[in-house]
Amino acid sequence: MGWLRPGRTVRACWGETVYHQGVVEVVMPQAMVLWIRETGLGTRKMIDLEEYTVRLC
Repeated sequence: MGWLRPGRTVRACWGETVYHQGVVEVVMPQAMVLWIRETGLGTRKMIDLEEYTVRLC
């Protein structure tokens, strides 16, 4: 999870479908979550790393 750090643009996918895309703001590896600022919407979204597959854009 070292490549997940603030400032990186990522996609949160479930299967092959992209559900969220944005810039990483906070990474919390102990809780298996990260917070992103969604592209286009500007809203903050918590991504559960056990639920989604996260990929770099």
